[in-house]
Amino acid sequence: MRVSFIFCVLMFSACGPKGETASVLKSDLAPQFPLNPIDELTPGDVCESERNRRYPERIPYCSRNVSSSKKRRVIAIYDREYGFHVGDMNRRDFKVDHYISLCMGGSNQISNLWPQHRSVYELTDPLEGKLCRLMAQGKMKQADAIETLKYAKNNLEEAQEVEDELDDMLNGN
Repeated sequence: MRVSFIFCVLMFSACGPKGETASVLKSDLAPQFPLNPIDELTPGDVCESERNRRYPERIPYCSRNVSSSKKRRVIAIYDREYGFHVGDMNRRDFKVDHYISLCMGGSNQISNLWPQHRSVYELTDPLEGKLCRLMAQGKMKQADAIETLKYAKNNLEEAQEVEDELDDMLNGN
């Protein structure tokens, strides 16, 4: 119930000027920022490092290495290609997110980066750590963790339910 409410709040805050009603969601107005990664721009990408490996599965791990210029480029691409206005908004409200988290073996390539608003990452960031803990414990394979995270990032209304399931797995239920 809480996630559905938060999702509705996200939809209203992301669309059009303040004060407009639900009709904005049905209009041709573009949201101000993406609620999810755009598949064509951000399909996700995994690390191919031969040096660093993690977890029982021994997945390649890339250290964080995203320059400010690359972050600006990602924001500019999303704004230009899809009509978002991230570049015009308060930068402190955004991070350039790794669609597939680094802890899960995600890469620093542009194909794995997208501008994520605070209201979105507050829902999805807790999942990343839990999924990586499950991978570290050998309770989840990388492919399953990636699929779960992508599902949650593309179905925000389900993020809390996914988190509850991960909590159960971590607690041995």
